[in-house]
Amino acid sequence: REGQLTSMVQRREGDQELMTATHDGIIFVWDIDELGPVGMLREPQLQRLNCLSLSPSGKFLAVATDQGAHVQVWDIASGQPGSNTAPVAVGVAHSQSVTSVCWSPDEKQLISTGKDGTVAVWNWFGE
Repeated sequence: REGQLTSMVQRREGDQELMTATHDGIIFVWDIDELGPVGMLREPQLQRLNCLSLSPSGKFLAVATDQGAHVQVWDIASGQPGSNTAPVAVGVAHSQSVTSVCWSPDEKQLISTGKDGTVAVWNWFGE
């Protein structure tokens, strides 16, 4: 595959074991037994994705974006990989690129950092 990979997470269960983010807004779902990706998600504005973080339950994927300085949450447990067309939630708290995002162990909060020097704590009420 052409393009720069910017982040990777490993799924805990299932045949699709890895998810990678690219500099052009695409998240690929990989099965280590397959030669190419088995699924794909597209960031709506196709902007650079800086960081991926899988929730402790494995149901949600948090994505840190570059130009829009957003934190997006995708429901990756519903449907087939790549069937989601948009994030289920988008948060804006940074004035510059979001550089990192992670989940709390109880999956009730997301924490993000940005190039603007801020740390944001997000309450998450996903089901």
